[in-house]
Amino acid sequence: MGAKVNGKIVPLKHQLKSGDTVEILTAKTQVPHKDWVKFVRTSRAKTKIKHWLKVEEQQRSVEIGRRLLERECRHESLSVAQTFKSERLQDVARELGYNAIDEMEAAIGYGKLPATQVVQRLIPGAAGRPSAEPRPAAPGPPPTGRPDERAVRVKGSRDVLMQLSKCCNPVPGDKIMAYITRGRGLTIHSVGCPNLEALDYDRERLVEVDWETAPQGVHPVKISVLAVDKTGVLANVSSSIADCNANISRAEITTREDMKASLDFVIDVVDTVHLDRVLKSIERVEGVITARRVRSWQDTQA
Repeated sequence: MGAKVNGKIVPLKHQLKSGDTVEILTAKTQVPHKDWVKFVRTSRAKTKIKHWLKVEEQQRSVEIGRRLLERECRHESLSVAQTFKSERLQDVARELGYNAIDEMEAAIGYGKLPATQVVQRLIPGAAGRPSAEPRPAAPGPPPTGRPDERAVRVKGSRDVLMQLSKCCNPVPGDKIMAYITRGRGLTIHSVGCPNLEALDYDRERLVEVDWETAPQGVHPVKISVLAVDKTGVLANVSSSIADCNANISRAEITTREDMKASLDFVIDVVDTVHLDRVLKSIERVEGVITARRVRSWQDTQA
C-alpha cells in the first residue's frame, strides 16, 4: 500500500502540497502498522488504526496464551487434547474471574496470569486451591557476569519469560516497565525510553515490573566524559573507574579543536548506586569537566 504523487511513488508519510495529484495504491495483503499512528493527521484515522492494532494484538495474545498453557500442561504430564476438551478448563476460567477460556488465554498471553496458576488447578486433587506457588528457578550460575533477567520481578508472578531491552539498557535502580512482545515474553524498558513511549497505543500490553531487592549480575552502561585535552587525564579517568570496581568494556576517545576531549566508555555496573559512585569518582579527577550517563536516544557531549 502506498501512493503516487504527481506520478511518483512516495511513502505514506509524504506531506502533500496544494495542487498535488494523488493516486492511492492498495493491496489486499496490506494491514495497518503501528508507525502509521505517528504521521496520520485526523483523529478518526488514528482511532481506526489503534482499534485494528488492538484487535490484532488481542488475537495474538490468545494464541500466545494457549501455547504457554499447552506447554505447562505437558510439563505437568497432562493431556493437552483432553484438557482443552474438558469442562474443567471452563470452570477454572470462571474461578479466576474470566467468562470464557479465550479471555483467560489472552490474560496469560498478556502476562497478567501465570500459566502455572491455571494448570495447578487442573491437576487432580488440586481443585479449589486458590493459587499455586511458582516452581523454583532451575539452578544457574552465580550472580556475576552479564545482565541477568532474573533480577527483574513481575508484580504478581515470576513465571514469565523476559529480557532486558538493548535500546535503553536498564540498570537496577532505574524505573522500568515491561511490554509483552509477540511470542518473546516481556521486554524490559526504562521509563522514558522512546521505544516504550511509542507503544502507548496499546497500554494493555504494558506490565508493571520491579527489580529484585538484591541486584544480580552486572549491566553495561554508556558514559560520556568531557575533559581538558592534556596528558594523563585518560589514565586517571580509567584508574578512577577501576577503583570503583567497574570494568571498562569499550572506550572511544575524540579530541576537539577547542582543546577538549570526549571520552566515551561502556562500563559494567551493578546498579544505579554503583553508577553514581563511578561518575562522582570521575568528576573528582583533575581536568574532568563533566561526566554523565548516556542513553541510546541521547547525544554524547556537545
